[in-house]
Amino acid sequence: MSLSPSEFMDNGPVTQASLIFATAIIVTALLIAAWNDHKSRTIPDLASLAIFAAAFLFILTLPSHSLLSAFATGAVFFGFGFLAFQAGWLGGGDIKLMTALSFLAGPDLVVPFLAETAIAGGILTLVMLGGVLLTGAILARRKVATAGVESSVQPITIPYGIAIAVGGFFLLARLWQPLLAV
Repeated sequence: MSLSPSEFMDNGPVTQASLIFATAIIVTALLIAAWNDHKSRTIPDLASLAIFAAAFLFILTLPSHSLLSAFATGAVFFGFGFLAFQAGWLGGGDIKLMTALSFLAGPDLVVPFLAETAIAGGILTLVMLGGVLLTGAILARRKVATAGVESSVQPITIPYGIAIAVGGFFLLARLWQPLLAV
């Protein structure tokens, strides 16, 4: 899926600059997506589009990565993601962001990407649940609900864009690792 370090260096500054540029776009878009999801529980469509465009550049720069297999991986993930969205498990922004990153991952790296995202999501959920337990919001909600009074406590939502960004950073590390090996 990637160039050897010598191939990377031999392909000249255009290849190197393209990969660095694409990586910078992806990192920026992941940071924006994570921050927005944390603050407003929304992921901007522009972040997903930027990642998709940068992934396209990344794939074209790495001749060993197949554009067709990348599209297929993204399409398959989008199909499963649509089902998760319909079930209410993930938001539309989460699905679009993960689809763009699945496109970048291709079939070789999509499973590690999804596993690392899921682990980060589990840790994030535990941290957020721990914060809720510490503040007593769950106890307050139970008390209000059993008294027959309508609760003003908002349901707990997980900004999964943060976990997706963590998975994306691990994916970038996996893509760059062979290029940086000396």
